[in-house]
Amino acid sequence: MGEYMSNKLDEVRVSIEKLTADKKWTVVGSQPRKLTPLREEVKITEDGFDFGGQTLAAGVPTNSAEVIWTWEQGQVHPRIVGTLHINNAATACARLRIEYFDVHHTRLAETFSGKMCAPDNRHYIKDIDLDFYKDNALTHLGIELQTLGADDNWRTVGSVNSSYAIYFDPNASYSVRLTEGSWNGGQNNCDLCR
Repeated sequence: MGEYMSNKLDEVRVSIEKLTADKKWTVVGSQPRKLTPLREEVKITEDGFDFGGQTLAAGVPTNSAEVIWTWEQGQVHPRIVGTLHINNAATACARLRIEYFDVHHTRLAETFSGKMCAPDNRHYIKDIDLDFYKDNALTHLGIELQTLGADDNWRTVGSVNSSYAIYFDPNASYSVRLTEGSWNGGQNNCDLCR
């Protein structure tokens, strides 16, 4: 089996094969596995501006934000959930810019979170929950934390990337064990899908 990567999979079948005495491979067990949402932690920390979890300590988020990738009706669907922070940056404004890309890094779309401004040097937060873009060609996205300059132009002060792709490494050693009719990770190495 060669290397394979796709954002179009929603189910895989794992099979255990054994080599018979006559040097032929035969399937001894097989089970389909639905792909569950892929959750990736993301965080941007810059001086006075952050994107991550809701709690701030020592000037940075204590937890990460999340990109939750799902596959729905032939479409890759990312949901971005986290908190935008402005701390100790009077009169500053910030937002998130999201760019969506295909496997060739061609930009498919661009979206923005709402703008948040801080009237003084206290800590201000804005909860972010963006999930309105879907595309069957989508493989990855970029999240940029932007601030508004005195010249009314937005500037990127920090960024992070997230990707959704299913990757099978042909050189990896896959380890599975059949127990009571279900698949679990185990110590018995088996060749898959030869």
